[in-house]
Amino acid sequence: MLLLFEMGIVSVLMLVALVQSALKYKQMEPRALRLVTWTLLIAFVTQWAAYFYSKYTHKSNHFIFNLQILPVYGGQLLLYARILSQRRFKLAASVLFIAFVVTYLLRIFVFGSLTVFDSTSITIGEFATLCCCMFYLVEVLATNNRLNLFAMPMFWITTGLVVTVVGDFLYIAAFDYILAHNMDPTGNIMGTITTCLSVVEYTCFSIAFYKVGKPAAA
Repeated sequence: MLLLFEMGIVSVLMLVALVQSALKYKQMEPRALRLVTWTLLIAFVTQWAAYFYSKYTHKSNHFIFNLQILPVYGGQLLLYARILSQRRFKLAASVLFIAFVVTYLLRIFVFGSLTVFDSTSITIGEFATLCCCMFYLVEVLATNNRLNLFAMPMFWITTGLVVTVVGDFLYIAAFDYILAHNMDPTGNIMGTITTCLSVVEYTCFSIAFYKVGKPAAA
């Protein structure tokens, strides 16, 4: 019941961000920002498809989540590879994107299995995404132009991604301690942390899409 409640909260916020992005889709600049709409749609459909598949077939839904990893994290990396303007950052983001895609394909279809949940691919995707977020922030903060960061959609997208990725990494870093001391036997702590991080992420995304088409001083 708790899982369904948490899914409901996240889904509502995700849907709000998704609807906003769809309404502002043609206004999005740079155009690469439109990738976020598709990653949101894939994540939303995957979440509920996995839930209902498991509920009504009583089978593992791991393959559904594994299929989500590539378009979601690949889409995020491709977004930064296209919007970064400095050559070194654009090149680094492109390399990370290609490396992630190759690693994912090898782990899932060569050395692993589609039916076994691959958390390592998610960790790799999150690390690569975090690197790209840092590239973007360095590029924006190092510019000589005076920018209103809070009026920039990409700033809010980046903020949401950074909070989520860092939060996940902190939990993973403490996972062995939590497991050794039996602090989360039911997984409720992980579920609550994931929900809170998702709330922040999708709230930031909603703010980002609200800013699309607004004057820089907004």
